[in-house]
Amino acid sequence: MSQSTGLALILAQMSQATGWTTTGQVSRSNWGILDSGVSDHYAILKPGAFRRARISLAGGAGANMTVEEIFTGIIEVWQLYTDETTTQANLESAMNNMMNRLDAYRKLADTTGAVRDAFSESGGEQREGWVKGGDGPVWIIQDITVSWTEEKTVALAE
Repeated sequence: MSQSTGLALILAQMSQATGWTTTGQVSRSNWGILDSGVSDHYAILKPGAFRRARISLAGGAGANMTVEEIFTGIIEVWQLYTDETTTQANLESAMNNMMNRLDAYRKLADTTGAVRDAFSESGGEQREGWVKGGDGPVWIIQDITVSWTEEKTVALAE
């Protein structure tokens, strides 16, 4: 598979999370949805880091190598600011609903068998999105990092 395919699987799960079913609430690297007005909360998925590790190396005539690939995607959860109490509670609810959906689909509904495991493993610090004039926050934003593991066999050319 690939990071791009894995991100597509995550996006499909994001749009089915409780409270995230309105069309236009989730996107992949499209921050323009924030201006759509369809909701007071949005989730934007972008590629994260990846790493690879050689698991095994088989020699001989049909030499191959087994590689483990660990990809990440970052989900930015955006909550429209109204006041301290309501905004914070709404952001926490939106994030929990998103993580609960992803936790229930540990293979991201992958039908190819490539995804061995997926998990919403961490979150970043909350940050504010300000208006241009600096009059106060418009958005409260927090990230969810989702990682998934794949394994593949590579036929060696030498």
